[in-house]
Amino acid sequence: MMQPRVNCSPGALVLYQEHQSSLPAWPSICLTEDVTPASFLRTRPYGFDTIVLKLAPILNVEQLRWAKTSQIMPFDPMNADEFTKRRIPGLQDAYAIANENILSESDLDYWKAMLASSLDEEVVILDDSDDSDDDDDDDDKQMRLAIEMGIIDVSSQIPKSSIPATRAKTQGDNMQAKTAIMQPFDNRLSLPTRRSIERPSGLLTPLTSHPRKPHPFDYHPPIPKRRMSFSSETSDEDAQLPSQKRRRSHVARDIWHDGSSQTSQEALLNNSFQAYFDSNKGVHDEFSSEYLGRSVEPAARGDSKVNVTKKSADVKRQLNMAAADGDVIEGDIGESSQFVQVFVGPEVDPASDKQIDPERRRYKFQLIKHHIWNRTYFQDSLSAKHYFTPTGENTWELTHPELVNISPEDFCFVAEYLSNGRFGYGEPEDQEQFAEFFAQCMSAWQTAEQLKADDLLNHIVEKIHAIHDMRHLWGLWNPVVFTCSIYRADLALDAHTELKALFSEFIAEYYRAYLADDHTSDVLLTSFRQLPELEKDVLAKRVDLLERQL
Repeated sequence: MMQPRVNCSPGALVLYQEHQSSLPAWPSICLTEDVTPASFLRTRPYGFDTIVLKLAPILNVEQLRWAKTSQIMPFDPMNADEFTKRRIPGLQDAYAIANENILSESDLDYWKAMLASSLDEEVVILDDSDDSDDDDDDDDKQMRLAIEMGIIDVSSQIPKSSIPATRAKTQGDNMQAKTAIMQPFDNRLSLPTRRSIERPSGLLTPLTSHPRKPHPFDYHPPIPKRRMSFSSETSDEDAQLPSQKRRRSHVARDIWHDGSSQTSQEALLNNSFQAYFDSNKGVHDEFSSEYLGRSVEPAARGDSKVNVTKKSADVKRQLNMAAADGDVIEGDIGESSQFVQVFVGPEVDPASDKQIDPERRRYKFQLIKHHIWNRTYFQDSLSAKHYFTPTGENTWELTHPELVNISPEDFCFVAEYLSNGRFGYGEPEDQEQFAEFFAQCMSAWQTAEQLKADDLLNHIVEKIHAIHDMRHLWGLWNPVVFTCSIYRADLALDAHTELKALFSEFIAEYYRAYLADDHTSDVLLTSFRQLPELEKDVLAKRVDLLERQL
């Protein structure tokens, strides 16, 4: 039987079947290359020649796909039954937008304008309610932002028109906008900010640090016999060794332990790394104590900066005021179809922390569904079955098998990336901020390896490349810790290869500074003994550096 001819002309409405996906065919719009951003065009796979835009209430470049002709079918409004539309998040909205597109006869220029707007801001498709007589621009803007934040559920409505909703470009503007939108509803919880870096405040239930396991030994740091200035090959005595005070996560607590017998130098190295990550054991407790809000919008785009937080008591009081107002938040967001529940870490005593789910005995995150649903690493690589389990009527839980082995503290950075496309510091400015920057990256890196989140690994590579010109502020300790964790990894993705090259070149550049210091020389030489590949790469780059200097 011959397939009906598919109209793939620009602006045509079609059904797109995702490659190797169990999801049904999705209402989409055929686009041309001049409509899409250059960054997307560079991702074109071999054999894929058609660009489609998957329809969704919030339109942005994340809905763009490369498609083969075999993946495209003529649009049929009855292709999916009502049960399937309700069961698959976003599918009912996509069909509603598609049906409205047929009535309005939107052309390519319309979708081009929509996509162009989304390059700097997310475009929210809203419904023009029949019983709405208020044409006030401010109220419309407030309503759009409220829907974008998830305070108002529009999943059951049929989108009719599309209006760009400009998201605040800075944290200050974003806070002001969020406060303003709730004026018609009496009160609204303002978003708490972190004392040091931004966390995904809108996407998590309040979270504090889970109890740490006691370590089998106490550490007393060795006092180095001599200290050498930290500098590049061109100025070995200009800059001083960075401060030994470090803020560290426990992410690489077991980086150096391989189960084999240890020499005295190896034991010293293990002890040193333990102190490195325990030196400021409570730093995550400070950050998570500020995490008391229930806002549901990701932070505004832009590089994270150091922010001053509100007092916890003020945030709690605002939370109670907002939760008591039924017009602001109706019910638990865990029962909302727009969120996915994520339980992270091992089971712990619920009495130890009020933020632990009493039934599941694990820390609970709430992530916006459309941010994570189509991530390939949330599917089984063999069966292609996704890790989302229904928990009620159109409510879901992410049940990835590695979540039980992930620290809730580390998952905060992953949640921020999944929601905003970035996490943590964007532009560290001094040694203390660089120390925290590397701690954040190492926490996110280990968790990304556990989840096999290749896009997050690539993002971390981009973050480190962006600060390469400021490597004189990195310190000696930060890169070698990160480097060894990468060389020990079982994975061998492009991100691992890039960071191996970057960090081995850094160690080669500051090779004399490493050897001139008793403590870092022990660390480096022990690393070479345990990781021959690292020694080979560093010495090869050291030889290249010396040849260029001759």
